[in-house]
Amino acid sequence: MVFLGESAAKTNLTRLRGHSPKGERLVCHAPCGHWRTTTMISSVRSDGTTACMTIEGATNTEVFQAYVREILLCCKETTG
Repeated sequence: MVFLGESAAKTNLTRLRGHSPKGERLVCHAPCGHWRTTTMISSVRSDGTTACMTIEGATNTEVFQAYVREILLCCKETTG
């Protein structure tokens, strides 16, 4: 049995709301730069072994199939 999971981290986590003293307008600046997404795909087998992969960007069918083919199946072959 294998449990799969996917998670992502983004660099554009800028707050959309804030607090200011009553009657004053809130002014804040967001950092300029490169908005990036890093996706992590990982698995845990019933025997406790794990296999993970990180990519820049979002996961799609091709990335998931590559993870299964190149990481998950290769990890199984080397561990038993």
